Amino acid sequence: MNRIDIKDLLAIDGGLAYIVHRYPDARESETKSSRKFKIRNEKTASAGLKKMKDGTWIVTDFGEEQKGKNAVTIAMEEDNVDFLTALHTVAAFYQFEGVEMPTRKPIMNKWTAKPEEAEGVMSFDFKEFDLSDIRSLYAEYAWRALGHTDEARMTAGIQKATYLHLKCLKSYTHTKNGVTREYTSTELFPIFLWDEGDWKKLYKPRAEKAFRFQSYGKKPDHFIHGLDQAQKKFGQLQAQADAESYDPDAPDAEEKRKQKKLPELMYCSGGSDALNVFALGYDPIWPNSETAELLASDVKEFFRIADALYNIPDIDGTGKKAAHKLAMEYLAMKTIWLPEELREFRDGNGNSCKDLRDYLNRFRKFDFDELKRVAIPYQFWDEDVSRDKEGKVRFKFGKPMAQFVFNNVHGYNFLFRNGFARIPSLKEKDGFTFVHVHNNIVKPIDPSKVKDFIHGFLEERKMATDLRNTMYRTPQLSDSSLANLPLFYGDFKTYGPDYQYIFFQKSAWKITAAGIAEEKAGSLDKVIWEHKVIQHKAKLMDEMFTISKTADGLWDIDIKDKSCMFFRFLIQTCRVHWRKELEERLKMGDMSGKDRKKYQEQYGLSEEEMDVMLVQGSTAENRADYKKTYQFAVDGGLLLPDEIAEQKLHLVNRIFAIGYALHRYKNPARPWAVFAMDNKLSDDGESHGGAGKGLVAKALYKLATKVQLDGRNPKLAENPHVFENVDADTDLIHVEDANEFLNFGFFFAPLTSSMTINPKQKRSFELGFDDSPKFWFDTNFGDRMTDPSSLRRKLYTVFGDYYHENNGDYKESWTPNDDFGKSLFTDFTEEDWNAFYNFMAQCLRFYLSCEEKIIPPMTNVSKRNLMSEMGDHFRGWAEVFFSPEAGNLDKLVLKEDAMKDFENSTKLKTFSSQRFLKALKSWTKLHEYTLNPAELLNSQGRIVRRPNGSDTPKEMVYVRTVDGEIDEL
Repeated sequence: MNRIDIKDLLAIDGGLAYIVHRYPDARESETKSSRKFKIRNEKTASAGLKKMKDGTWIVTDFGEEQKGKNAVTIAMEEDNVDFLTALHTVAAFYQFEGVEMPTRKPIMNKWTAKPEEAEGVMSFDFKEFDLSDIRSLYAEYAWRALGHTDEARMTAGIQKATYLHLKCLKSYTHTKNGVTREYTSTELFPIFLWDEGDWKKLYKPRAEKAFRFQSYGKKPDHFIHGLDQAQKKFGQLQAQADAESYDPDAPDAEEKRKQKKLPELMYCSGGSDALNVFALGYDPIWPNSETAELLASDVKEFFRIADALYNIPDIDGTGKKAAHKLAMEYLAMKTIWLPEELREFRDGNGNSCKDLRDYLNRFRKFDFDELKRVAIPYQFWDEDVSRDKEGKVRFKFGKPMAQFVFNNVHGYNFLFRNGFARIPSLKEKDGFTFVHVHNNIVKPIDPSKVKDFIHGFLEERKMATDLRNTMYRTPQLSDSSLANLPLFYGDFKTYGPDYQYIFFQKSAWKITAAGIAEEKAGSLDKVIWEHKVIQHKAKLMDEMFTISKTADGLWDIDIKDKSCMFFRFLIQTCRVHWRKELEERLKMGDMSGKDRKKYQEQYGLSEEEMDVMLVQGSTAENRADYKKTYQFAVDGGLLLPDEIAEQKLHLVNRIFAIGYALHRYKNPARPWAVFAMDNKLSDDGESHGGAGKGLVAKALYKLATKVQLDGRNPKLAENPHVFENVDADTDLIHVEDANEFLNFGFFFAPLTSSMTINPKQKRSFELGFDDSPKFWFDTNFGDRMTDPSSLRRKLYTVFGDYYHENNGDYKESWTPNDDFGKSLFTDFTEEDWNAFYNFMAQCLRFYLSCEEKIIPPMTNVSKRNLMSEMGDHFRGWAEVFFSPEAGNLDKLVLKEDAMKDFENSTKLKTFSSQRFLKALKSWTKLHEYTLNPAELLNSQGRIVRRPNGSDTPKEMVYVRTVDGEIDEL
């Protein structure tokens, strides 16, 4: 292992990245030196971050020793390791050259099994606990709770470990398949043994989770660790009480009876948590495995020997689910819920903290005692003996009558833990909505559903009729009382800079640039509204395409699976050269020899290429074979390489645009609105449609909550309530069929900053940039707004006219139904839906992998936009006024004369001088001419001359053709 100089290590960034890795809350303190953050539980954050003169960042905990700690010191304290181990840990985090994480493995030797080493047998070599061994077992504040000095703590720690039957191993051997292997512990890899007599369990705290425990001996079918010790302690209390002449008729008999029991038992998830809670002074019990079931007979025994039973679950999704199941089964059991803020911390492996040991590395014994003090059971009623006015017990059918009272605190807790809560809502008069949360899904409900749940629960459990009647009669389940239910603040952000979740009926997909991972519903720390859950049973498929760059830096796509009908549809919308392919080259044999020669010269085709085209289209059978082979393809054999590359880029851009729209995260560096438009050049003012833009938007509707706006309304941007249906739940705003004159500038602010929502007859509110939706525009017109500010906010995606209505320009109409024989979405089978959602997820995955904006081929788009900018009337006039025959090219022309001619020809008097020049500039760009060559301009950027010897200077215009020479005359 290479020698590491701590100065060189901390010179990378002063240790800041590692500090933030261990204390995520410290991130904002980097730029705000006065800001404090929490590294443990405390009411007021007391840790500060400071950059020293040498560039090293230190953390000072002003609530404790007030000594500055650098990254290595933090690793030492958080992981309870020595300096050298911490140094290598931090170096490995920074991928310091030649450094790996310190090896946490035992020393292993092996040999051919000796005669006395029977197959399957283990032997154990015990040793005394040393400080590093015992220290590795306890979290920081559990260790401190053991005593005031390390010597006292070590003594107490060993005693407690021994009491719980935990022993320390120097080594152990295991004979298997004729080979004996010996594993020797090290300071970095201690080995322990839970010794329960005939059954033993190895405990290797530093091993991978799958190899952390190993059983040996006769494992009992059911076993509770710590129960034997608790029972013995209970027996000692009984004996002590009997020795004190316990009198059941004494006034303090009940109090003395309680003293005969343990005050409580702590049910832990595992031995590590058990040791740590034992260090705090509580008696622990724990199952022999994570999957072991707690039996009713177990709980009955627990309550026989203890007054109270507490469960201390892990607070990840799995732990919470298991704890809830236990609490529902054993209503008298109290649950100690560790605080959610614990999840904000990271352990030494970078994972979110979740268990009691993690907790006690950051929270004190006092904090845990407080959690215990406020822990309550799921039982939501109090029960007492019913008495008459004189205080005498009332009887019914010869049995004492019970009196039940709804316990509000316990009741609200029971309901909340079963998913019933309130959620803040700006749109509701009361400021909240009742909801039910189950398996990460949030559903708005009527308050009556809460009462139905209570009554259904009691009926299912066959509880006493008197109890059920009490719940029917109590006013504590009224709407006004239920308004006291806790507010639910779940994490609805199912997305981040580098990931996105998609929720289905029984699973969720986490999509990242690296891939798509399926996760089980109910196991996540995220929640989602019910209406956003896709009601299909999704199954992951192999990748349908791979996208890469060629050596020339061009985007390329390899299509691997076309089973998705929507993918095939998208391919067709990118076939911008379909007419050349299918109506010209495939039918080359129908051309005359003269026309073929002209076609060859137009496209620069070689004789070999011409021969291929002629053969391919020589017979009806050949043509049919070609159409079948390339029915859904952007790389048809009759296309030229540049044409294939162009169609591929259109497809890559379309996939990118869909992925961008589906990624709910708002990146300030990517404030784009997707702008879907047609590729076909047509006269300005003509609106064709039918290319498939609307179907792509409808595809997005299947995964995104959308608000549609009528883009055909030219006064859309003037409506003060235009966004009234938008809220934080809205993923996408679709401006459908945008009008040619729609003011895109109106959307600048919503695209790049917060959005003001102004509902009718309600108070307006503001959606922050992070919570506001993305925009998708589609239009059948060119784009008039192509200034830099507008272009910076647009992501174009361009549709070919493979699908079209026959308006006289085509031989026939062609729709997706003609390709597939059924309608997209409407006629989908379950397999079609599954392929569709897989494809959309793969689009999202591709987008997340991209570091650059992928724009489509823009030649036709730019021409359409120029035509749109100048307008039909101006274009018609300019085509005549600047025609070669008119004699106004490559010469100076008085601007006022040109404008007057325009007004006389078009009868339009609304063009200002500025608008006229802008339109003229668009027309010259369309024809690849130059307006006002630089060598003719003055210092103000204009051409000013005195025409015909005039004394008055006049502004001129000059349209220079591609090969035109400058002529001042």
